[in-house]
Amino acid sequence: MMAEDPLKRVIAHLRHEDKHSLQKRYASFFVAGTRKRLLNEIQTWFEDVHVNRNTSRLLLVSGKACVGKSVLVAHICNASPVENGRIPVAAHHFFQYGNEIEKNTKLAFLSIAKQLEKRIPSFHIPFSWKNEKHLSAVLQKWSLKEIIQQYISRPSKSVKKQDTLKRYAIVLDGIDECELDEELDLRENLLLLPKILPDWLCTVATTRPPADLWWNASKSRHRPVILTMDTSDETNKNDVQLVLRFYLNDRFSERPEELVEIKSKLKARAKGSLSSLSFLKK
Repeated sequence: MMAEDPLKRVIAHLRHEDKHSLQKRYASFFVAGTRKRLLNEIQTWFEDVHVNRNTSRLLLVSGKACVGKSVLVAHICNASPVENGRIPVAAHHFFQYGNEIEKNTKLAFLSIAKQLEKRIPSFHIPFSWKNEKHLSAVLQKWSLKEIIQQYISRPSKSVKKQDTLKRYAIVLDGIDECELDEELDLRENLLLLPKILPDWLCTVATTRPPADLWWNASKSRHRPVILTMDTSDETNKNDVQLVLRFYLNDRFSERPEELVEIKSKLKARAKGSLSSLSFLKK
């Protein structure tokens, strides 16, 4: 039996995405009441970026592995009204190293383009999207920069004014989990997004530290805003307590002494990492 062509598998995924399963899975681990400081800072950046031209429209959320970056941005993707303290996310992609589909940078931005067309009424991607032969050539021969320009930047310039009265964001999670030989190219193109995308569209991306190396090693003049998730931060410690209370209080309501002991052990084991407590959900 002949093996399936990997390129055809990528195209099939692009046309029939699985309801953003990674985003939904990460969002399911969010505990209400946590990450208030970080959510407020991201919201403040989103509001400031549209009134202050000196604020970069690229936000990098940096933090060590398992600190909860994916859960944070997955939660942001879940709802859109700014009035509710949320950012309207028009499109997103969650990179996942080891997954040939999710780690593909070209596929990521073609997926972003597809989502933008679905969300923004007057955003129209090229008709060639429906031509499998052309799409195969795009994935094989086009550079990432060409894909962003032709499938996102160019269509965004034709969007009607009434469709951009609400500002939007693109979310890219785990950009350090893309294909290894594509990482440098992805970084350079992300740093160019504030220049080539319209004012109504900004980008939130997550990465492991040190995020400042992005700017120092880049030739780009567009310095991103960097928000660091620190496990030693006092608000993060409070969030750990909230998570433990959320998952354990009802289970041990009749055994308070045992509850105190378990919380103490899990808190020490977590070392400030909310993701390390996600097993409690099960």
